[in-house]
Amino acid sequence: MRIERMYRPFVLILAALVACPQVQGPEFPEMPEVSGLGLEPGDRIRLHGPFEQDPLVSARVVSTGPIYLGFSLDGRPDLVFTRAFATIDTLDVRHRSRWYSAQEGATWGLFLVTAAGMIAGPLLAPGRAMETSTAIVAYGAGGAILGIVSGAAAGAVIAPIRWYRYVIRGQTAANSRD
Repeated sequence: MRIERMYRPFVLILAALVACPQVQGPEFPEMPEVSGLGLEPGDRIRLHGPFEQDPLVSARVVSTGPIYLGFSLDGRPDLVFTRAFATIDTLDVRHRSRWYSAQEGATWGLFLVTAAGMIAGPLLAPGRAMETSTAIVAYGAGGAILGIVSGAAAGAVIAPIRWYRYVIRGQTAANSRD
């Protein structure tokens, strides 16, 4: 097989690329998955450093990227600090979880108002010309429906602000409420 002279440099470069091991870019440490945190500018956070002696820092999020977190301290809002997520052990994020509070309110409403309906059933049965067992079931079921709806609504409206802890380093992704 004869290759013309003008194509020889291209063939040599191609052969060198195929024969050489793949050239890779710089290696970056594997970053934790932080997209699930839902951090937005203005969110309140508390940072724990990589060492035990590091103090807890309270701050506000300014910006986030795939490998960094930009934040300003509460006392110095004009000064922006950046830290790589790889240097952060845990991150406490302050959220108002309406969904969690609505679930909790619905559960409490279900138990409390159902119990109140079941207690009120025998007391109201003689005046309604009902049997006691029918009144207990009717008032208990009505209390259950009313309790779920009113408890969920109250829980969503009165959603407390809680700190949620996210473990960034170590890939454990353990979330816990304070």
